[in-house]
Amino acid sequence: MKITRENIDKLSEHITRNLVDKRLVRLKAQRGKLKEKIKSVMLEELRKEDILDKEVAALIKKNTAQLGDDQIDYQKMFNLVKHKLAKERGIVL
Repeated sequence: MKITRENIDKLSEHITRNLVDKRLVRLKAQRGKLKEKIKSVMLEELRKEDILDKEVAALIKKNTAQLGDDQIDYQKMFNLVKHKLAKERGIVL
């Protein structure tokens, strides 16, 4: 399940709270700065995934003309190509 932009704020707050409460980090700045950094990283990963989705769709569209539309399951092909490219590029899905 893909994380939505709407859930990122809540999730970054939850992660921040757990890191601080479990004493897994020592804050050198305000708690809000940690939350914003976590949120920023998550938004960047989401942006990378959006770009990857567009590239995968374009690749499939380009190559399905050669195969014929009836020979592939689009969603299955999309997921296979997406995971392969994500692994090659080090993108976390």
